[in-house]
Amino acid sequence: LDLAPGYVMSFDADDLLHRDAVAEMLARQDPGGYLVQTGYVMDHATGQIALAGPPTPALPLRKPFWKLCGSCAALFHDPALPESAAFLRAMTAHEHRMFPYLARLAGTPLRPLSRPAVLYVLNHGENFGARRGRVGFKTRFVTRFAVTDPATLYAIAAEFPAP
Repeated sequence: LDLAPGYVMSFDADDLLHRDAVAEMLARQDPGGYLVQTGYVMDHATGQIALAGPPTPALPLRKPFWKLCGSCAALFHDPALPESAAFLRAMTAHEHRMFPYLARLAGTPLRPLSRPAVLYVLNHGENFGARRGRVGFKTRFVTRFAVTDPATLYAIAAEFPAP
């Protein structure tokens, strides 16, 4: 199997990637990879959707998407380089909240994607965190930062079509 260098993203089955995210990665070709700073978190039980992103003066308690969801980084990988596979193994052995720090320490900082790139679905009955009783704060996050504008909700549905 001969694989070309490219971006590798650890992805869960309860996450949806924005339909234009891969095109953006391929067009930009950032050498370290990408970090999902902004993304959506949906509570399947209520249908509410929140925008996760860096805190702002108006939203000081909002969290960046990468702190909430493991499907948050696309790392550059060259299968011809043994150190590339070792780096991927080391990164994915850590919690996702460490990804930007570890990448920076390795000299391959992750660059933010230009739009909310992932939709993370909670409370659908199969979340790993739910089995450990650890999604309550995420459910509260969705309630606190819920998107309520109908036009924005319509756009989200168009950008992340259900399978």
